[in-house]
Amino acid sequence: MSRPLKANVIPASAIREAYLDLDTTLRVSAERLGCGNDSIVTRARAMGLPSRGVLLTERARARAEKPCKRCCEVKPATAEHFNAELRNRDGLDVYCKPCSRWYSRASMARRRMEVGL
Repeated sequence: MSRPLKANVIPASAIREAYLDLDTTLRVSAERLGCGNDSIVTRARAMGLPSRGVLLTERARARAEKPCKRCCEVKPATAEHFNAELRNRDGLDVYCKPCSRWYSRASMARRRMEVGL
C-alpha cells in the first residue's frame, strides 16, 4: 500500500481545481491527486477559498436549486422536493422530502423503543 502524498507537494493549481470542482466529491479528487481530502481542504482554506458548502449554495441559488443538508443532493427548490418551512428565507425546509421522511420514521422508532412499545 503506497503512502499518500503530502498536500504541500501537490501544486496549488491542482489543489484549487480539485477543490472548486463541485461535481466531484473531495474523496474522489483526493484519490486522483494521491492525498487526503483534509489536506485539500486545509490548503484551499489557506489560499482563501470559501467553504464548499457556500460554493454549492451559491451555485444552487443561481440555478434555482437547493442542496439538501442531510444527503447533499442538489434538487430543484420547489414544494415537490422540499417541505414548507416558513421560518427559512426561501420558505422551504433544509432537508429534502425523502430525508425528512426517513428522519421522522427513525425518530419515531427510536422513541417507541425508549418507551417500550
